[in-house]
Amino acid sequence: MTQDNNDHENVFLDRVRRTLDDSADNLDARTLSQLTQARHRALEKAKSKPSIHRRPFWLSLAGLVTAAAVVFLAIFLTRDPSGPQHYSAIEDVEILAASENPEFFADMEFYAWLAEEMEDAG
Repeated sequence: MTQDNNDHENVFLDRVRRTLDDSADNLDARTLSQLTQARHRALEKAKSKPSIHRRPFWLSLAGLVTAAAVVFLAIFLTRDPSGPQHYSAIEDVEILAASENPEFFADMEFYAWLAEEMEDAG
């Protein structure tokens, strides 16, 4: 589907290009001279005046570093240390190798909460 669209677009662009080339070939000498002079004036003006759109490299680099710092701070400062604890792979292996019934480990969060409550009460 996209190949057909590209083919149609290329045919259209070729037709437009040929039409513009034909019309440019049929211009009189006076118009061609005026266009050439206007083009040269525009090029000289562009060379002599620094563009406000061009930024020095260090400014772009500073923006990149600032963005990276913001992302870093957003990730690491918004973490909730009191949130759920992630168990390591070693703990998973210990659970699988344990002789207790696997259903015991299904409510591990409950048992952790219960142990905390007992510590706070005692």
